[in-house]
Amino acid sequence: MAQITRNVDDITGEELAADAESTTLTVTDGRESFTVEIDLSDVNFGKLLSAVKRYRDHGRVKTPRAARKGSNGETHSDGAAIREWGRANGWEVADRGALPKGLVEAYDTREGATDDQDA
Repeated sequence: MAQITRNVDDITGEELAADAESTTLTVTDGRESFTVEIDLSDVNFGKLLSAVKRYRDHGRVKTPRAARKGSNGETHSDGAAIREWGRANGWEVADRGALPKGLVEAYDTREGATDDQDA
């Protein structure tokens, strides 16, 4: 049996374009913290932005980082993969903390590595 999925505005029930993206709103505070994913039409998204504009203008907007920079200055998005590869190749690697620079360099230049991998 075929399954049909419709994307609708969660406020009005209005049907949205099939490729419309959901809006994720995250509020973090010492008193309460929550994340809400909601599907909104362009009009309702504008209303949401207008409602929070006053608070956003007086606050600090934080943007997520795709990769963390280690103490060795290298940036890698998948430290777990580097650790796993290192252990499999005889490196002593701690479960947490900065990755040894030599390990990162070895991982980056390993045989079979390609430029499109997260390394």
